[in-house]
Amino acid sequence: MQHLTLWHYRRALRAPLRLQTRQQSIVLPARDGLLLQWRDGERRYWTEIAPLPLFSHESLADAQAAVLGLRQGAALNDFSQLAEQLRDPARGLPVSVRYGIEAGLAWLVEINDQPGSEAFQPKICGLTLAGATQTSPYRVVKQKIGGVDFNQDCQSLVAAVAELAPGEQLRIDCNGCWSLAQAIAALSPLPSAQIDYVEEPLHALNLGQYQALSQATGLALALDESLRKAQGDFADTELAQLSTEQWRACGITALVIKPMLTGFKATQALLELCARRDLQAVLSSAFESSVALNHYWQLAQHYRLSAAQGLDTARFFADSETAPLGTAVVPAGLTRVADLF
Repeated sequence: MQHLTLWHYRRALRAPLRLQTRQQSIVLPARDGLLLQWRDGERRYWTEIAPLPLFSHESLADAQAAVLGLRQGAALNDFSQLAEQLRDPARGLPVSVRYGIEAGLAWLVEINDQPGSEAFQPKICGLTLAGATQTSPYRVVKQKIGGVDFNQDCQSLVAAVAELAPGEQLRIDCNGCWSLAQAIAALSPLPSAQIDYVEEPLHALNLGQYQALSQATGLALALDESLRKAQGDFADTELAQLSTEQWRACGITALVIKPMLTGFKATQALLELCARRDLQAVLSSAFESSVALNHYWQLAQHYRLSAAQGLDTARFFADSETAPLGTAVVPAGLTRVADLF
């Protein structure tokens, strides 16, 4: 017998987390999400649905309503019927819901049942939030800039580079907060050998400006939010049509992929694009539980991703797990929402 149950979790953060875009910012004291518990005979596994405020188009309430709505107007008694509903374009499911369901339907066949991935151990990129002291044990560290005070951001980047030990590199996450002139001014003083890449530096994705920035600073660039702005199928976008040489000419060397904000199948498509275009693929968490982190780790193993992966978020929670990445730990204190079938 197959069963699917929806649960809710809430995890307090060690310190309130400030999330910020160009337009607004919020402070999260805790992270809320949904978990799907899949049962197939004696087999048990979990997937996660956790839209990120400000960055996901849907709220958690939207996501929960969409999952519960799957039971309405159609038979829903097993995984095959769920897969059939997922193929219905009229459903228009939120991205986080698609991720949780797509991952559950695909996981055992496409990832866990294929041998050999366990031997590959992905590297991890440490995360330093804006205004925090750099304490990561990893060789590659990501720093988010504040995006409010330009001079302060410039000073924080110089300070972050000064803290790097020999052989360490810094990733800079700008969240699209700079004009081309600001980006050149902020990044030109930085030593290129110590910068892994600069993520989403400009207000808008303009390939000519990316090329100008790369040429002016000598720094490698990466895309994140721009990957999710396309409407419809990413395969039909201008980015998907770029050749390897065109990517390099723009200075873009890496794609930062957040599966919870992208969807499972879309994440797979982006990983395959990276392989075809010789781009680094970096899976990045959105402060989910270790259920999702475990999936991302296994995806990095499966695709043998050589870049340091952006999965250093578990330690920001008050109940931070001690289990290593790749081990799914279900959050404590779950609340049962509904049995879907």
